[in-house]
Amino acid sequence: MEKFCPYCGGRIAENRCTNCGASVSPEDQVDKEAAPNFEPFSAKNSSTGGCPWENYKTIGFFPAIIENIKQVLFSSSSFFSRMPRSGGFGMPLFYAVIVGSIGAIVAQIWALLAKALSITPLAMLGMADQLSNTGGELTAGIAGFFIYLVFAPIAIAAASFLQAGLYHLMLIILGGAEENFETTYRVVAYSMSSSLANVIPIIGSIVSSIWGMVIIINGLREAHGIQNKTAVMAVLLPLIVCCVCGVAFAILFGGALLSLIGAASFGG
Repeated sequence: MEKFCPYCGGRIAENRCTNCGASVSPEDQVDKEAAPNFEPFSAKNSSTGGCPWENYKTIGFFPAIIENIKQVLFSSSSFFSRMPRSGGFGMPLFYAVIVGSIGAIVAQIWALLAKALSITPLAMLGMADQLSNTGGELTAGIAGFFIYLVFAPIAIAAASFLQAGLYHLMLIILGGAEENFETTYRVVAYSMSSSLANVIPIIGSIVSSIWGMVIIINGLREAHGIQNKTAVMAVLLPLIVCCVCGVAFAILFGGALLSLIGAASFGG
């Protein structure tokens, strides 16, 4: 019996919609009677039909980017199941730079306010007297902020490609790279929506990081059509490796330092 896409009503073939390209698991596939009756995508817009941002010329710039952010943040699995797997790097990169820069700039503003109001961690621990010239630090912080405005988009663009490259390498190692690098990059680029959590004072960066990892896991799972555990490992494995390397370095450095201290004591 034929099954159909719950998102657009297209026919399913090998767990993928032949109309919108969404990867649909068997349990989510529906019968013809329960499928939505949307007009099929034309060849002209089939590569962008599942992504509001890539339809901004039709929807409008601000409505498209706002709708894209909402879908990524609050229904990421559905968004990435419908996201075009190809279509070029330009639009996802543009999105990542815009949204990522906004989130990064908001984080910097909060950091400046925290310094100006002396609510840095040291100050909250009652160690304000041990801080260096706060006025000088604040002036330097403001100057650094304006420099950051210039270089943030470049840094975000470069970081998005490096992050996508790392995750795609992990997928290849784990046998989960069912799509090409562009698909992985698109997941990373659109996951930049989580950086907007930086609007939350103090804990914004923590919320952004955790939320971003959850979105990327959902995105890799849906876009590559892989098991959840494979997507989780692709995201967490680099963190685990970094932690292990950090601990190993600390042990080696500590051992070398103790040896030097012991040698100096013996020599003395």
